[in-house]
Amino acid sequence: MTRPITCAAAALALAAVAVLPSQAASAAGRDGRIAYSIGAILPNPDPEAPSQVYTVNPDGSDVRQLTHVALPLQAGDPAFSPDGRQLLFVRNSAAGPFQVWIMRSDGSGQRKLLDDPGHDAFLPRWSPDGSHFLFSRCSFVFGFLECAIFRASINGTNLHAYTGGHNVDFSADYASDGSYIAFDSNRNNAQSAIWRTTGAGPRRITAPFTEAFWPDVSPNGTRILFTDNFDRPDSRQHSMHVDGTDDRTLAAGCFGRWAPSGTRIVYDGGLNCDKGLTIADADGTHAHTVVAVTDQLVLSDWGPTS
Repeated sequence: MTRPITCAAAALALAAVAVLPSQAASAAGRDGRIAYSIGAILPNPDPEAPSQVYTVNPDGSDVRQLTHVALPLQAGDPAFSPDGRQLLFVRNSAAGPFQVWIMRSDGSGQRKLLDDPGHDAFLPRWSPDGSHFLFSRCSFVFGFLECAIFRASINGTNLHAYTGGHNVDFSADYASDGSYIAFDSNRNNAQSAIWRTTGAGPRRITAPFTEAFWPDVSPNGTRILFTDNFDRPDSRQHSMHVDGTDDRTLAAGCFGRWAPSGTRIVYDGGLNCDKGLTIADADGTHAHTVVAVTDQLVLSDWGPTS
């Protein structure tokens, strides 16, 4: 996966359910710190570009750097545990591929979970009950990139393939009740589309021409956030029903994630995905930059109060 280059501004209403201001304030109170990494750790990462993991309050205060690796080492792709007390992330070793690591939310206790020589692991995501996680398991086969969605127990054992075939299956996320996963893929000759699967027979839920990627299922399980125009100009955040209907265009930006309250989203904002860590309401309005970052990707996850 290469970087989406530009992202054009748009903001249309989402609001499927009216939320009173007092309700919204109460819901937002469940939203804790945001974890993010600066620098793209995706297939074919740039070995010259540094990447570290940070956390920050939603108002942009109290930025903390959690990893301190020196090139050629890189760390990124953070994901909060359901209780907000731990983070999964990926990092490489001097002579090895990217693997999934775990640490406490304050950065302490960093240790490697996976030991899977010959494959890179990207974008870990916790199961709703915190017992295991999803990740994209990637390798080059005869010069062509192939990725499949795998599951592992939270101690790094019991690897299980959710998807297979000669595809690039990427960026998986669990439904809030764990009943299915959503992921993006180039299967069936699509540049990129969002798919759903319970472990057999993936079903495409976005049109191929949308070039959709980076799905994230809402906390209440009713909608999926995603980005359009994979590796093309004018990428935007979208929200749709979990069956792919009611597609609504939100704000300019890439790599969106829901807040635990479901009332806000966090993403890499700007026309060229060049404004850095950005927060908006769930309908794409009131967007504002929290941490300004230029010329590098920002991948984030919003944790609950712990």
